[in-house]
Amino acid sequence: MDYKELLEFDDYAMDLTIRMAHHNSAMEGNSLTLGDTMSILIDRKTPIKSVSLDEVHEIENYRNFVPLILEFLERDKIIDEHLIGHFHSVLMRNILPDFGKFKTTYNEIIGAKKPTESPIMVQPRINDLCLKIQDEALLNLSGEEKIKKIAEHHIEFEEIHPFSDGNGRTGRALMFYQTIKANLTPFVIEVSARSEYMHAMR
Repeated sequence: MDYKELLEFDDYAMDLTIRMAHHNSAMEGNSLTLGDTMSILIDRKTPIKSVSLDEVHEIENYRNFVPLILEFLERDKIIDEHLIGHFHSVLMRNILPDFGKFKTTYNEIIGAKKPTESPIMVQPRINDLCLKIQDEALLNLSGEEKIKKIAEHHIEFEEIHPFSDGNGRTGRALMFYQTIKANLTPFVIEVSARSEYMHAMR
């Protein structure tokens, strides 16, 4: 099955957009419900209840994500630092002042066993990761082996933690892109699996 072609169907693309927006944002503490997310993305209506503007922007930004994925797939865009920066820029626009740019100060993952990468080493580490992703995409791997590699890349990305914030949602966006490029079933990690996901990251 060609999942790139499926993404071109409006209903399928909107369903994925809603689920990504809700679960990825909820993973990071966003209080908006699945119903709120549908209201924002489908009806373009902000919930009446009191919510922060950042929470609304977090959801709204996903409206531009699937079209970006389709554009990059159409161009057969390789995974490099520019693609990763573009993902971060789209997902963190109107939330962070430094959206799309690598961090310039140290950050950390609460509860992690080891520190994140230093700012000065972010670019070379990301470049190395991208080259690894590009090389391994050429290997004749089974679907299960591809998923395992994508998961390993995601863990390494989160260990680098290249941005001041928004690393989790950018890393999961990268996984999503990798699965479609590999013609695997795209998946969304649901917030109900947050504990298991966070444990795997540490």
